[in-house]
Amino acid sequence: MSIYVADDAADYRFLVQQVFNRFLPQYSLTLFDDGMSLIQHMERLAAAEQGPGLIVLDLDMPKMSGIQTLAWLGQQQHWQMVPVVMMSNRSDNSFKDASYQRGANDYIEKPTPLSIQDLRHTFNQLCHKWMPA
Repeated sequence: MSIYVADDAADYRFLVQQVFNRFLPQYSLTLFDDGMSLIQHMERLAAAEQGPGLIVLDLDMPKMSGIQTLAWLGQQQHWQMVPVVMMSNRSDNSFKDASYQRGANDYIEKPTPLSIQDLRHTFNQLCHKWMPA
């Protein structure tokens, strides 16, 4: 099973990569630095109908925010069945509500401060919840 993670923070992407390399090697991870990069990648996959089992989007990204990316995914018949989890530092309920209204399956606050152990726990739970073996 593969997981796509889009987040503009290079240090966050690095830690996520380390978590999957060390603790979740059974999953294939593809990282994107913004929503536009993820969409461009997925548009190339549409013809082959391959794709991830889970998408994790940061809320605040340049070029295309997590909410905008989520809206695009919801309009694509190929990708409507793929669970999408929004992950952000923002704890305000208005962001959670906006995410759910646009079709997010879950909204999770990023562990603060960032640690590999907290990310391990978070992604382990996400994988078990949304991509059971």
